[in-house]
Amino acid sequence: GVASVADMLPLQPGHWAFFCAINDHYVGGMVTTYEVQGSSIQSTSSGRLREYYIQAEEVIWDYGPANSTLYNTSLHTDEHASVFYKPSVAHGHIGGKYLKCLYVGYTDATFTTALVRPPEWQPLGMLGPLIRGEVGDTIKITYSNTCSKATSIGARAVIKPKTS
Repeated sequence: GVASVADMLPLQPGHWAFFCAINDHYVGGMVTTYEVQGSSIQSTSSGRLREYYIQAEEVIWDYGPANSTLYNTSLHTDEHASVFYKPSVAHGHIGGKYLKCLYVGYTDATFTTALVRPPEWQPLGMLGPLIRGEVGDTIKITYSNTCSKATSIGARAVIKPKTS
């Protein structure tokens, strides 16, 4: 894989998007957000260094782990869902499991011990790891890609309340 480091210093509080810029990956859910809290930065030396280790990894993603649709009908008998979730890919069925590239957080740059996702984040499924910071902090992300396709990450935008 390839690893690289990017520096970013947010100058305004707000919600920031963090995602892969490759359209297929973005549409497939390779995206997360983080929040910068507090007032605008007065000095860049007042914060602390926060280090994150994120790796893009391929996984087999099951789109129907509960075996029911949002309308509580069976994936296997629902007229529209069954084409995706029947166990056989024969006879026009395409299946419900696909190769997906996800962001996974790790404890250090060896990328050997994955972070355990807290229970309150389990329902978010494919979203990447939570990145926390406060105004004045430096966020350092070491990024590694083990996917079979090129991936990237980047902070692209800030979402600020209308009162800002």
